[in-house]
Amino acid sequence: MPAKDLRNDVISAALAFCDGKEDDHRLQIAVQRYREAKQIKFLARRNAAYRRGRKALIVAMGGKCSLCPRRSKLEFDHPHGRDWSPSRTSRWVRLARYKREWSAGLIRLLCRSCNASKKNHPKLVEESHS
Repeated sequence: MPAKDLRNDVISAALAFCDGKEDDHRLQIAVQRYREAKQIKFLARRNAAYRRGRKALIVAMGGKCSLCPRRSKLEFDHPHGRDWSPSRTSRWVRLARYKREWSAGLIRLLCRSCNASKKNHPKLVEESHS
C-alpha cells in the first residue's frame, strides 16, 4: 500500500472516530501522533544510512586502531590537525570530508583510548620527533 493511501486511511479513520466538538481534540491528537511516528521512522532511516556510510569508511580504512589491535569504539584522528570544526559541520559533510581526507592520507583510525592518550603513546612520540 503506498504511503499516501496509508496516510489517507489513517486520517479518514481518525475523522470517522471523531463526531463532536470534544472529539476534535482527539482528532488533533491522533493526527499529531501519526505525524510524530512518521518523523521518527524518517529519522531512523537517515541515522541508519549515516551509520552504514561511516562503517563502510571504517572498514575501508582497515577496521582497526592504527596503534593497537582494538576494533571497537574507533574514531577518526587528524595527526596534523584540521582546518574545520566538526561540531559546526553536519554529519553528512563530515563523512564526505573524512572520505576525502582519508584518500589524501590526512586521517587515521584510533580507538577511543589511544586517541585520548596519544600524547603519551610511544609510537606517536617517535613520529612527532622524526
